[in-house]
Amino acid sequence: MVPAPSFPGRFLYYWSSMYGSQLKEGERYEELRPVISICFLDGILFPECDDYHLRFQLLEATAHFPLSDDLDMHLFQLPHFTKTLDELDTDLDLWLYILNNGRGMDTESLPARLRVAEIEEALEAWAMLTEDRTKREIYEAREKARRDAEDWRSALERSEQRVQDSFTEGRQAGLTEGLVGQIRLCEELLAHAPRAEAELAAMSIDGLRQLADQLHAELRQGRAADSPE
Repeated sequence: MVPAPSFPGRFLYYWSSMYGSQLKEGERYEELRPVISICFLDGILFPECDDYHLRFQLLEATAHFPLSDDLDMHLFQLPHFTKTLDELDTDLDLWLYILNNGRGMDTESLPARLRVAEIEEALEAWAMLTEDRTKREIYEAREKARRDAEDWRSALERSEQRVQDSFTEGRQAGLTEGLVGQIRLCEELLAHAPRAEAELAAMSIDGLRQLADQLHAELRQGRAADSPE
């Protein structure tokens, strides 16, 4: 119902898609049937025309006779339909009036002029769809709030985990550096050939701690042997 600038092309495209999809392989063009497109616009697409009902056909440019009756497009610019309830004459008038003024109408209090079975049925369906849409919007809003809360909770957990990981990594890095320093000092005091950096880097903290304790034990044993009795 939105009178977007692209509407004429879209209107024609939908018509041509339906018209062109009629024939299957081997069928004759004589089997084509007219396609009538009808659209109600809640706005003005052609401001140069004050008519509310516009009809488009495929016509010869000068004499205006149709190339074919197969193309028939009806466009209703609803804001141009201004008839009052007392001025409604045709079934089309009734439907255009409903489209313009039907929002919020109650089938139990309809004016007598609008008490037509098809219109009452349409208004009941409209009310049901509106109610369902309202319930759906409430549900979707609640689901969105729930998802947003979950996203915030997950983001907070991820942030806390990153802080914890950073602290743990920093603590482990400091502990590793301290153990490697102890190992290097013990190796130097024991006159051992230093282990390769790659070997130490590949060891776990427990492995480094075990190696450092072993070297400390060797140092203590050496000192004990060197001490006078």
